[in-house]
Amino acid sequence: MKLEQLEAFVLAAEAASLAGAGRQLDRSRTSISLAISSLEDELGLSLFERSGNRVVLTEAGRALLPDCQRMLQLAQQLTTRARQWSQGQEMEIRIARDDALPEAQWARIMASLKAQAPNTRVTMVLAPPQELVEMVAQGAVDLAFGLNLNRHLGVQVEELGRVRMQRVVASHHPLASQRPVTDADLFRSTQLLLSYWKADRVAVAPRESADHVAMSSFEQLRDLVEQGIGWAWLPAPLVRARLRQETFRVLRHPHSSELQPYQAAYLMEGGPGPISQAWIEAVFDTLQQDD
Repeated sequence: MKLEQLEAFVLAAEAASLAGAGRQLDRSRTSISLAISSLEDELGLSLFERSGNRVVLTEAGRALLPDCQRMLQLAQQLTTRARQWSQGQEMEIRIARDDALPEAQWARIMASLKAQAPNTRVTMVLAPPQELVEMVAQGAVDLAFGLNLNRHLGVQVEELGRVRMQRVVASHHPLASQRPVTDADLFRSTQLLLSYWKADRVAVAPRESADHVAMSSFEQLRDLVEQGIGWAWLPAPLVRARLRQETFRVLRHPHSSELQPYQAAYLMEGGPGPISQAWIEAVFDTLQQDD
């Protein structure tokens, strides 16, 4: 069974015409008819009822058509991926990232790059920034994006831009109306901060308070801030709308805003492939637009 036989059958079925299939393949009607006849002989089934140039699928033809279409699609994907491999493009990319940037921005990047490389499989996982470089070092992912990433032997960390971190509370939290807010006030209030996996235990980011609640993502922390549970350092892109709506307030503390590097991480050996580089450039562009 040859792909050209399957292709002739599928196109003739979709066009309901041998001549129509011939035009698409730039082949004669006779050549298409012979290819289909050869396929019928191999299968031991009649796929079409012929009437002049027009063809009508038999019951067997209708049953087998979806399988033949899938086989052609798989063959096309195989050819494309083989071409990607020969050109050095990744056939699959695994990405780990934090959630310092809004999900809508990641969705736009995914849509754009998937359209550019439709046959590259993409797997993405969410993790706290403290875990990301280790995931790259262990080979669990090919590429990581996050805030203020750790350093690790053999892992290249590349700054793509800066993200402003802001110390915020809900507008109904007692600290929201207090001015100024002192270090002692912060120490007495519940702090919301990131938790992460470190070696063989769950760790917590550096604390400035006697009491804390720790979660593994910035969006979870933002939701807890919204409930008035405590104060937190959060990325400006995640709280900008709430500050504008005045449901969040930046604390009136001498140190309530700072810029942190947003970075990409990948193994030094070999460097990023073409698709990984496209992701790095897309995130870079997003950060520049967000400035």
